[in-house]
Parts: sequence; C-alpha cells; structure tokens
Amino acid sequence: MKKYNICFIALWLLLISGATVHAEDVLSLGRYVMDDGVMHVSFEVKQVNNGRYFIEGSGSSKSGAMCMMNGIGVFNGGLFKFGYNCNLSLTPVNGKLEIRDDKSCTPCDTGAYISGVYEKQ
Repeated sequence: MKKYNICFIALWLLLISGATVHAEDVLSLGRYVMDDGVMHVSFEVKQVNNGRYFIEGSGSSKSGAMCMMNGIGVFNGGLFKFGYNCNLSLTPVNGKLEIRDDKSCTPCDTGAYISGVYEKQ
C-alpha cells in the first residue's frame, strides 16, 4: 500500500510541476499587442501570487467598438480562467500568443473582440 501511495505522490508532483512550467511557457509577464486591421488590443500581464496573473488592457475597433480586459486569472485544465466565469484558450504560436474567447465572455461592445494573435512587446 505504501508503494502505491509513494507512486501516486510522485506522479502528482510531476503533474503539478509540469503544469507550472506550461503556464510560464504560454504566458510571460509583459505587454502584448494585437492589430488585425479591424481591432487594436493591448494588455499588460503581471504576476500576482499562487500562480495567478493580473491582466489589464483594452482595445477598440476602427468603428469605435471597445473591449476591456481587467482581472485576475489562473491556468486550470488547459484553459486560462479569467475574471468571473470566463475561460480563454491561450496557445503559443511561432513566438506569439493566440487568444481565443470562444464564448465572448470578455466585456466587449457589439462588433469588438479580443480573439486573435498577439505579439509580445
């Protein structure tokens, strides 16, 4: 029985340490910008504590529609849980960061969005 407990603890520690490395690989501290010709969005990432990140930023479209990104988030289950009830997909792509807000849970005016590929500044 002790043998199984030790194996379980070792596996759990390996998973936890791997998740932390993954979070740091995906989202590093600093400023990110997306300009896809329709939306211009920029945000700043700051680390809080306990693996949480504070994100502060905004964006606007050429027509004046706006988005706001302010709150604390944490990586959980492969998603970035941001603010209240908002799960964002963050994926590194060729040295850039792709954000997908599939459920449009960030506060945006009609016609505005945050989904896209961001460059770290």
